[in-house]
Amino acid sequence: MAGDAVEQLAGEVERLVGRLRALSPSRLGQPAPPHATRADAARRVAQLLADAALAIEGAAARPLPRVPDHAVADQVAVTGHDLVAALRRTPVPALAAEVLIELGRSRHVIDPPAGPRRP
Repeated sequence: MAGDAVEQLAGEVERLVGRLRALSPSRLGQPAPPHATRADAARRVAQLLADAALAIEGAAARPLPRVPDHAVADQVAVTGHDLVAALRRTPVPALAAEVLIELGRSRHVIDPPAGPRRP
């Protein structure tokens, strides 16, 4: 069961990273309330992933460097892969589930579903 949550998390990170890489610089700079921009929302995700990985390892959280908008996908990828690796070494199912929920929420802020098309 714990392995399933980790694999779901790995898949969700990959989907989010793929979507971030597909966004143009102008779309990354668009507002994404409650964040100033979509890139800022992605930075928050990267920090969440990094904090979770550090918690598993028993290390104190520390702020990530602020990367340019065009690099936020890479920052999410790295921190996501670090978290997945930490969870594979030390399974914490509740943490994996919590991060999955937050990733889903953040994905909808970063890339909201398309509204109905107008005729």
